[in-house]
Amino acid sequence: MKVNETSHLIKPKKNLLFLLLLLSFCVASCTRSDNQPSYSVGSFLFKFTPQKVSNFVIIRNDIDTESNWVAEFNKNANSLWQVSSAPFGKQLVDQNANDSFINHFFDTLTTLKAVEKAPNGLLSSFGLSPPQFAIKWQTQEKQHELHLGFGSSDSHASAYAKIANDPSSQVFIVKGASLAMLKRINQFEDLRKIRLETIDEDQVYKVEVYKKEELIFTAKRVSGQWANAKNITYKDEHSKNITHWLKKLTHLRVSQFIDSKGRSKNLFSTVNNQAAYKITFTNRKGELIAKLSLAYLNNQLIGISSKRHQAAFVLDLNAIIYFQPPNS
Repeated sequence: MKVNETSHLIKPKKNLLFLLLLLSFCVASCTRSDNQPSYSVGSFLFKFTPQKVSNFVIIRNDIDTESNWVAEFNKNANSLWQVSSAPFGKQLVDQNANDSFINHFFDTLTTLKAVEKAPNGLLSSFGLSPPQFAIKWQTQEKQHELHLGFGSSDSHASAYAKIANDPSSQVFIVKGASLAMLKRINQFEDLRKIRLETIDEDQVYKVEVYKKEELIFTAKRVSGQWANAKNITYKDEHSKNITHWLKKLTHLRVSQFIDSKGRSKNLFSTVNNQAAYKITFTNRKGELIAKLSLAYLNNQLIGISSKRHQAAFVLDLNAIIYFQPPNS
Protein backbone atom coordinates (compact mmCIF):
# COMPACT_ATOMS: atom_id res chain seq x y z
CA MET A 1 0.00 0.00 0.00
CA LYS A 2 1.65 3.18 -1.17
CA VAL A 3 1.15 6.49 0.54
CA ASN A 4 -0.54 8.08 -2.46
CA GLU A 5 -3.06 5.23 -2.53
CA THR A 6 -4.32 6.22 0.92
CA SER A 7 -4.14 10.01 0.61
CA HIS A 8 -7.93 10.24 0.36
CA LEU A 9 -8.17 8.69 3.83
CA ILE A 10 -5.90 10.79 5.91
CA LYS A 11 -6.72 14.46 6.07
CA PRO A 12 -10.15 14.89 7.61
CA LYS A 13 -10.90 18.41 8.81
CA LYS A 14 -14.47 18.02 10.07
CA ASN A 15 -16.57 15.22 11.49
CA LEU A 16 -18.59 14.98 8.29
CA LEU A 17 -15.46 14.53 6.23
CA PHE A 18 -14.21 11.96 8.72
CA LEU A 19 -17.37 9.90 8.26
CA LEU A 20 -17.07 10.14 4.48
CA LEU A 21 -13.50 8.87 4.71
CA LEU A 22 -14.60 6.09 6.99
CA LEU A 23 -17.28 5.12 4.49
CA SER A 24 -14.71 4.94 1.70
CA PHE A 25 -12.41 2.91 3.96
CA CYS A 26 -15.00 0.20 4.48
CA VAL A 27 -16.77 0.28 1.12
CA ALA A 28 -18.26 -3.05 0.14
CA SER A 29 -17.69 -4.39 3.64
CA CYS A 30 -20.39 -2.83 5.82
CA THR A 31 -23.14 -5.18 4.69
CA ARG A 32 -23.68 -8.87 5.24
CA SER A 33 -23.89 -11.36 2.33
CA ASP A 34 -24.63 -15.04 1.84
CA ASN A 35 -21.18 -15.96 0.46
CA GLN A 36 -19.15 -18.48 2.41
CA PRO A 37 -16.55 -16.91 4.72
CA SER A 38 -12.87 -17.28 3.90
CA TYR A 39 -12.13 -17.79 7.59
CA SER A 40 -13.43 -20.38 9.99
CA VAL A 41 -14.08 -20.64 13.70
CA GLY A 42 -10.94 -21.66 15.55
CA SER A 43 -8.55 -20.21 12.98
CA PHE A 44 -6.23 -17.24 13.15
CA LEU A 45 -7.49 -14.38 11.03
CA PHE A 46 -4.15 -13.38 9.54
CA LYS A 47 -0.92 -14.95 8.38
CA PHE A 48 1.87 -12.44 7.84
CA THR A 49 5.35 -11.65 9.09
CA PRO A 50 5.08 -8.68 11.49
CA GLN A 51 8.60 -7.48 10.67
CA LYS A 52 7.59 -7.08 7.02
CA VAL A 53 4.80 -4.61 7.73
CA SER A 54 5.96 -1.38 6.10
CA ASN A 55 2.91 0.84 6.22
CA PHE A 56 -0.42 1.06 7.98
CA VAL A 57 -3.44 3.30 8.25
CA ILE A 58 -5.59 3.35 11.39
CA ILE A 59 -9.03 4.88 11.85
CA ARG A 60 -10.35 5.40 15.37
CA ASN A 61 -14.04 6.06 15.76
CA ASP A 62 -15.27 6.42 19.32
CA ILE A 63 -18.89 7.52 19.36
CA ASP A 64 -18.94 8.08 23.14
CA THR A 65 -15.97 10.44 23.27
CA GLU A 66 -16.14 11.67 19.66
CA SER A 67 -12.49 10.72 19.32
CA ASN A 68 -12.57 10.31 15.54
CA TRP A 69 -9.32 10.41 13.62
CA VAL A 70 -7.25 8.88 10.84
CA ALA A 71 -3.46 8.51 10.82
CA GLU A 72 -0.90 6.83 8.59
CA PHE A 73 2.50 5.40 9.54
CA ASN A 74 5.51 4.23 7.53
CA LYS A 75 8.84 2.63 8.36
CA ASN A 76 11.88 4.75 7.57
CA ALA A 77 15.21 3.57 6.17
CA ASN A 78 16.23 2.36 9.64
CA SER A 79 13.01 0.32 9.99
CA LEU A 80 11.69 2.70 12.63
CA TRP A 81 8.07 3.77 12.59
CA GLN A 82 7.29 7.35 11.63
CA VAL A 83 4.04 9.29 11.41
CA SER A 84 3.56 10.01 7.71
CA SER A 85 0.20 11.71 8.12
CA ALA A 86 -1.32 12.94 11.38
CA PRO A 87 -5.04 13.44 12.09
CA PHE A 88 -6.75 16.46 10.58
CA GLY A 89 -3.72 17.28 8.44
CA LYS A 90 -1.75 18.40 11.48
CA GLN A 91 1.91 19.09 10.80
CA LEU A 92 4.17 17.51 13.42
CA VAL A 93 7.57 18.81 14.46
CA ASP A 94 8.55 15.30 15.58
CA GLN A 95 7.35 12.35 13.49
CA ASN A 96 8.75 9.56 15.68
CA ALA A 97 6.19 6.88 16.47
CA ASN A 98 5.86 4.45 19.37
CA ASP A 99 7.96 1.65 17.85
CA SER A 100 7.76 -0.83 20.68
CA PHE A 101 3.99 -0.56 20.96
CA ILE A 102 3.36 -0.76 17.20
CA ASN A 103 5.72 -3.68 16.66
CA HIS A 104 4.19 -5.57 19.58
CA PHE A 105 0.70 -4.84 18.28
CA PHE A 106 1.43 -6.43 14.90
CA ASP A 107 3.04 -9.39 16.69
CA THR A 108 -0.15 -9.95 18.66
CA LEU A 109 -2.34 -9.40 15.61
CA THR A 110 -1.06 -12.68 14.16
CA THR A 111 -2.65 -14.48 17.15
CA LEU A 112 -6.11 -12.92 16.75
CA LYS A 113 -8.46 -15.89 16.57
CA ALA A 114 -12.08 -16.34 15.52
CA VAL A 115 -13.79 -18.15 18.40
CA GLU A 116 -17.37 -18.16 17.04
CA LYS A 117 -19.65 -16.59 14.48
CA ALA A 118 -21.51 -13.51 15.59
CA PRO A 119 -25.30 -13.80 15.88
CA ASN A 120 -27.46 -12.19 13.22
CA GLY A 121 -27.82 -8.48 13.76
CA LEU A 122 -27.13 -5.03 12.44
CA LEU A 123 -23.47 -4.16 12.03
CA SER A 124 -24.06 -1.08 14.14
CA SER A 125 -25.03 -3.34 17.07
CA PHE A 126 -21.54 -4.88 16.89
CA GLY A 127 -19.77 -1.52 16.75
CA LEU A 128 -18.95 -2.15 13.08
CA SER A 129 -20.98 0.50 11.28
CA PRO A 130 -18.90 2.49 11.43
CA PRO A 131 -16.16 0.29 12.91
CA GLN A 132 -14.63 1.48 16.15
CA PHE A 133 -11.24 0.56 14.73
CA ALA A 134 -10.31 0.07 11.09
CA ILE A 135 -6.73 -0.94 10.29
CA LYS A 136 -5.18 -1.43 6.87
CA TRP A 137 -1.58 -2.59 6.61
CA GLN A 138 0.85 -3.57 3.91
CA THR A 139 3.56 -6.24 3.74
CA GLN A 140 5.71 -7.13 0.75
CA GLU A 141 3.27 -9.87 -0.18
CA LYS A 142 -0.20 -8.61 0.62
CA GLN A 143 -2.47 -5.87 1.88
CA HIS A 144 -4.70 -6.64 4.88
CA GLU A 145 -7.66 -4.78 6.31
CA LEU A 146 -9.49 -5.43 9.57
CA HIS A 147 -12.56 -3.80 11.11
CA LEU A 148 -13.20 -4.19 14.82
CA GLY A 149 -16.04 -3.28 17.12
CA PHE A 150 -16.53 -3.85 20.82
CA GLY A 151 -20.28 -3.32 20.71
CA SER A 152 -21.57 -2.12 24.05
CA SER A 153 -19.06 -4.23 25.98
CA ASP A 154 -16.18 -2.77 27.94
CA SER A 155 -14.42 -6.14 27.89
CA HIS A 156 -10.90 -6.32 26.47
CA ALA A 157 -11.18 -10.10 26.05
CA SER A 158 -13.28 -10.26 22.89
CA ALA A 159 -14.56 -8.14 20.03
CA TYR A 160 -16.50 -8.36 16.80
CA ALA A 161 -14.34 -8.51 13.70
CA LYS A 162 -14.81 -8.40 9.98
CA ILE A 163 -12.19 -8.87 7.28
CA ALA A 164 -12.73 -6.12 4.74
CA ASN A 165 -11.88 -8.22 1.68
CA ASP A 166 -13.79 -11.33 2.81
CA PRO A 167 -16.56 -11.83 0.20
CA SER A 168 -18.91 -13.25 2.83
CA SER A 169 -18.64 -10.20 5.10
CA GLN A 170 -19.01 -12.69 7.95
CA VAL A 171 -18.73 -11.16 11.42
CA PHE A 172 -16.77 -13.20 13.95
CA ILE A 173 -16.28 -12.92 17.66
CA VAL A 174 -12.53 -12.82 18.10
CA LYS A 175 -10.08 -13.04 20.96
CA GLY A 176 -6.43 -12.10 21.23
CA ALA A 177 -3.91 -9.89 23.03
CA SER A 178 -4.14 -7.25 20.29
CA LEU A 179 -7.62 -6.28 21.52
CA ALA A 180 -6.34 -5.08 24.89
CA MET A 181 -3.64 -3.11 23.09
CA LEU A 182 -6.20 -1.38 20.89
CA LYS A 183 -8.21 -0.43 23.96
CA ARG A 184 -5.14 1.48 25.14
CA ILE A 185 -5.26 3.73 22.07
CA ASN A 186 -7.53 6.46 23.39
CA GLN A 187 -5.95 9.22 21.35
CA PHE A 188 -3.51 9.64 18.48
CA GLU A 189 -0.71 10.66 20.87
CA ASP A 190 -0.70 7.11 22.26
CA LEU A 191 0.93 6.02 18.99
CA ARG A 192 3.65 8.68 19.11
CA LYS A 193 7.11 8.26 20.61
CA ILE A 194 6.28 8.94 24.24
CA ARG A 195 9.84 8.47 25.49
CA LEU A 196 11.97 11.61 25.42
CA GLU A 197 15.11 9.69 24.50
CA THR A 198 15.39 7.25 21.61
CA ILE A 199 18.33 5.17 22.86
CA ASP A 200 18.31 2.37 25.45
CA GLU A 201 20.47 2.16 28.55
CA ASP A 202 22.48 -0.81 27.25
CA GLN A 203 23.81 1.36 24.40
CA VAL A 204 25.49 3.71 26.88
CA TYR A 205 29.14 3.18 27.80
CA LYS A 206 29.66 6.52 29.55
CA VAL A 207 27.23 9.05 30.97
CA GLU A 208 28.11 12.57 32.13
CA VAL A 209 25.86 15.02 33.96
CA TYR A 210 26.37 18.78 33.73
CA LYS A 211 24.63 21.28 36.00
CA LYS A 212 24.75 24.71 34.39
CA GLU A 213 27.77 23.67 32.31
CA GLU A 214 29.65 22.25 35.31
CA LEU A 215 30.45 18.54 35.15
CA ILE A 216 29.08 17.04 38.36
CA PHE A 217 28.96 13.31 37.62
CA THR A 218 30.65 10.71 35.45
CA ALA A 219 30.01 6.99 35.19
CA LYS A 220 31.45 4.54 32.68
CA ARG A 221 31.32 0.80 32.35
CA VAL A 222 34.38 -1.12 33.54
CA SER A 223 34.29 -4.93 33.78
CA GLY A 224 30.56 -5.10 34.38
CA GLN A 225 30.62 -2.31 36.97
CA TRP A 226 30.33 1.44 36.87
CA ALA A 227 33.44 3.56 37.47
CA ASN A 228 34.09 7.28 37.90
CA ALA A 229 36.20 9.54 35.68
CA LYS A 230 39.37 8.18 37.35
CA ASN A 231 38.39 4.59 36.59
CA ILE A 232 37.69 3.88 40.26
CA THR A 233 34.74 1.53 40.44
CA TYR A 234 31.73 2.49 42.50
CA LYS A 235 30.56 0.22 45.29
CA ASP A 236 28.22 -2.58 44.22
CA GLU A 237 25.10 -0.99 45.66
CA HIS A 238 25.85 2.38 44.09
CA SER A 239 26.65 0.71 40.78
CA LYS A 240 23.21 -0.92 40.84
CA ASN A 241 21.66 2.46 41.61
CA ILE A 242 23.40 3.97 38.58
CA THR A 243 22.03 1.24 36.31
CA HIS A 244 18.53 1.77 37.70
CA TRP A 245 18.81 5.56 37.33
CA LEU A 246 20.09 5.29 33.75
CA LYS A 247 17.18 3.06 32.78
CA LYS A 248 14.70 5.51 34.32
CA LEU A 249 16.40 8.40 32.55
CA THR A 250 16.42 6.83 29.07
CA HIS A 251 12.77 5.79 29.50
CA LEU A 252 11.58 9.18 30.74
CA ARG A 253 8.15 9.91 29.27
CA VAL A 254 6.89 13.07 27.61
CA SER A 255 3.76 14.58 29.16
CA GLN A 256 2.94 16.92 26.26
CA PHE A 257 4.04 17.26 22.63
CA ILE A 258 4.71 20.76 21.31
CA ASP A 259 3.60 20.74 17.68
CA SER A 260 3.83 24.45 16.94
CA LYS A 261 6.92 24.59 14.72
CA GLY A 262 7.88 28.13 15.73
CA ARG A 263 7.42 27.58 19.47
CA SER A 264 9.16 24.22 19.42
CA LYS A 265 12.14 25.61 17.51
CA ASN A 266 12.49 28.55 19.91
CA LEU A 267 12.23 26.33 22.98
CA PHE A 268 14.74 23.87 21.53
CA SER A 269 17.25 26.69 21.07
CA THR A 270 16.55 28.21 24.51
CA VAL A 271 16.89 24.91 26.37
CA ASN A 272 20.06 24.07 24.47
CA ASN A 273 21.63 27.39 25.49
CA GLN A 274 20.18 27.81 29.00
CA ALA A 275 19.88 24.25 30.26
CA ALA A 276 19.74 23.65 33.98
CA TYR A 277 20.99 20.12 33.31
CA LYS A 278 22.67 18.46 30.36
CA ILE A 279 23.39 14.76 30.16
CA THR A 280 25.61 13.23 27.49
CA PHE A 281 25.74 9.58 26.46
CA THR A 282 28.72 8.09 24.63
CA ASN A 283 29.46 4.63 23.29
CA ARG A 284 32.59 2.50 23.66
CA LYS A 285 34.22 4.30 20.75
CA GLY A 286 33.88 7.59 22.59
CA GLU A 287 31.25 8.81 20.15
CA LEU A 288 28.43 11.00 21.40
CA ILE A 289 25.23 9.06 20.74
CA ALA A 290 22.73 11.35 22.47
CA LYS A 291 22.37 14.40 24.69
CA LEU A 292 19.46 15.33 26.94
CA SER A 293 18.90 18.90 28.11
CA LEU A 294 16.41 20.34 30.57
CA ALA A 295 15.23 23.82 31.51
CA TYR A 296 12.44 25.33 33.60
CA LEU A 297 10.69 27.90 31.42
CA ASN A 298 7.42 29.74 32.02
CA ASN A 299 6.38 27.39 34.81
CA GLN A 300 7.01 24.34 32.63
CA LEU A 301 9.76 21.76 32.56
CA ILE A 302 10.99 21.54 28.97
CA GLY A 303 13.18 18.71 27.73
CA ILE A 304 14.99 18.16 24.44
CA SER A 305 17.04 15.36 22.93
CA SER A 306 19.76 15.75 20.33
CA LYS A 307 18.22 12.75 18.57
CA ARG A 308 14.97 14.67 17.96
CA HIS A 309 16.00 17.76 16.02
CA GLN A 310 14.16 21.02 16.74
CA ALA A 311 11.57 19.20 18.87
CA ALA A 312 10.84 20.34 22.42
CA PHE A 313 8.62 18.53 24.90
CA VAL A 314 6.85 19.33 28.15
CA LEU A 315 7.82 16.99 30.99
CA ASP A 316 6.16 16.33 34.30
CA LEU A 317 7.62 18.65 36.94
CA ASN A 318 8.78 15.64 38.96
CA ALA A 319 10.95 14.51 36.02
CA ILE A 320 13.75 16.79 37.20
CA ILE A 321 14.77 14.16 39.77
CA TYR A 322 15.88 11.87 36.95
CA PHE A 323 18.36 14.48 35.71
CA GLN A 324 20.08 14.41 39.10
CA PRO A 325 22.59 11.56 39.40
CA PRO A 326 22.29 9.05 42.27
CA ASN A 327 24.22 9.89 45.40
CA SER A 328 27.27 7.78 46.19
